[in-house]
Amino acid sequence: MKRRDFIALVGGTIALPTGAAAEQRSAEPPRVGVLKGSRNEIFDAFTEGLRKAGYIDGQNLLMEARFYGTSLRAVDEFASELVALKSTVIFASDPYAIRAVMKATNTIPVVGVDLEDDPVASGWAQSLARPGGNLTGFFLDIPELGGKLIELAREVVPTASNLAVLWDTTIGATQFHATELAARAAGVTLSPLPVRRAEEIS
Repeated sequence: MKRRDFIALVGGTIALPTGAAAEQRSAEPPRVGVLKGSRNEIFDAFTEGLRKAGYIDGQNLLMEARFYGTSLRAVDEFASELVALKSTVIFASDPYAIRAVMKATNTIPVVGVDLEDDPVASGWAQSLARPGGNLTGFFLDIPELGGKLIELAREVVPTASNLAVLWDTTIGATQFHATELAARAAGVTLSPLPVRRAEEIS
């Protein structure tokens, strides 16, 4: 399944209040908050999924989208803003967004898509079988990919004995440590290049 189709599926499976539950909230259409880095194909696929499920922004749905770009300072502000707007549900599409929204509310349902974190280890869910709380979504945490990257690098340059690793210290610790172990087993020395802010990448 292509990433765009996957995110469209996420949009189509978000449950919004209907019937008596919707009437109890108010006559106003449900409000869907969106927090992500930028408006791209993921956002377009998400809105497409909602549309296929019968929800049209401005008609029977109010969409509140916030894009924080490269400013991580804005993530917490936008998360609090979406909570203050009394969003019916909030879609957070990356680790920064999920972390901010989970800090801002423990009552509004949150749908997250995260390819870096373990929701249990991050404290967002009690367990995978019984997550509890207000978070659901799709998570793909595969630290073993770090080892695969080491293998691929050695296939490209068999004599490589020292590899530089560019990694995000705020969300990539698990993957980095797995990469360290794989490199050690392969006899490769890693030169870590930690990144804390987008401005450091140049």
